[in-house]
Amino acid sequence: MLPIIMLLFWLSITIILFAFGPYNYSVDNKAVLYLYLFAVHLALFIGYIRGLNSHSRTYKGKLSGVKLTKILIAANFLIFLFLLTYSGGGDVANIRLALVNPEEAYISGSTKEGISALNYIGIFTAPIAVLAVTLGIYYWKEVAFLYRIALISYIISTVMGGIGSSVRSSIVSILMMVSTSIAAAHFSGKYRLSRRSKMIMFFSILIVTVCFIYYFDFLAQNRSVGRDMMLNPLTLELPKEDHVMYKIIPENSHITYTVIAFYLSHSYSRLATALKMPFIGIGFGAGNSVFLIRNIIRITGWEWFEKLSYGMRLDRESGHGIFGVFWSTIYPWIASDVTFPGSIIVVSFIGYILAVTWCDILNCCNPIAVSAFSCIFFIIYSFPMNNPMQDGAGLLVFIGIPLMWIITRKYYIRCSTAVPLLFE
Repeated sequence: MLPIIMLLFWLSITIILFAFGPYNYSVDNKAVLYLYLFAVHLALFIGYIRGLNSHSRTYKGKLSGVKLTKILIAANFLIFLFLLTYSGGGDVANIRLALVNPEEAYISGSTKEGISALNYIGIFTAPIAVLAVTLGIYYWKEVAFLYRIALISYIISTVMGGIGSSVRSSIVSILMMVSTSIAAAHFSGKYRLSRRSKMIMFFSILIVTVCFIYYFDFLAQNRSVGRDMMLNPLTLELPKEDHVMYKIIPENSHITYTVIAFYLSHSYSRLATALKMPFIGIGFGAGNSVFLIRNIIRITGWEWFEKLSYGMRLDRESGHGIFGVFWSTIYPWIASDVTFPGSIIVVSFIGYILAVTWCDILNCCNPIAVSAFSCIFFIIYSFPMNNPMQDGAGLLVFIGIPLMWIITRKYYIRCSTAVPLLFE
């Protein structure tokens, strides 16, 4: 139950920040909004419970987990070296600029580049990177020293690249992959963490969290120079002066807290707007991704197809650009394909898959389940923000890896009795 408890706790925090945070949002359908959020969270929990009572399956891949991991780490490291060399250091080379002028580093970073050969290589090799990191951490004690060096080098370079392009997302995603893989290894018995190791990990997490908050504050203060950081960019209103947290936290932390609160909760305001929008039609599996929508329009010329997406309609009708200026949670994107009532069923299925991958990890030693679990965990973590399958790399990772896990399963084994209830 630990994974779903952690995720529901996280989702609840973001809703609390929206409902009782520093900003007031003019939402005239709060009852519908909160009822919908209660329904999707309940569906997520029910789906997870249903998954714990399903049948787990053994691994049928021809390569053992360790051999597969070694191949993936080696391949990913070679691809990483090629891309780093070909791009002249990429975002890693911009760290000095990012520390001096994060706004310029953000504008010139790889996340803002147009389509190039490197982009396509990055798209098609993204699943290899995720598999290499998650399995490399999971089989850490069973791979040789050189493989560990290659893996750590890639992880550190990814973090440095995120800093070099003045973004947070790549840092969060790599840290989450590492964390979920360590949890999978510990609870499956791949390697048990001693009391000393747990203490080291606790303080490491604490240090990383503090550093990330400082980094978040640095970007908030310097990436958008000249803008009042206390002003809500969505509503153009200042925060409530009598907000309770301003009385608790130090005054020099007010900006950081306010920016974080907006960052994690403003999307619910746009979800409320989406819930009032008229239903036009479903996108048949493509309405949830800007990448798919734009490519379908490019190939077919069907400009009307874009109007089927709640997410893209929100941006156009609110005057906030075509896509990406503000978040709207994952739910309108799912609803673009299955309607809002249908999105509740989809969320329940996501919870089900999270539980079954967890069962496979604990009972059957399926290596691909580790990566699939990490992917599903990240998708649920992203619920309050956006759909992580908005680009080509996201589609291949968050759909491709779970599909790979399904393909590599065989034979039924009852799993529910082996699943730890909470912290076991």
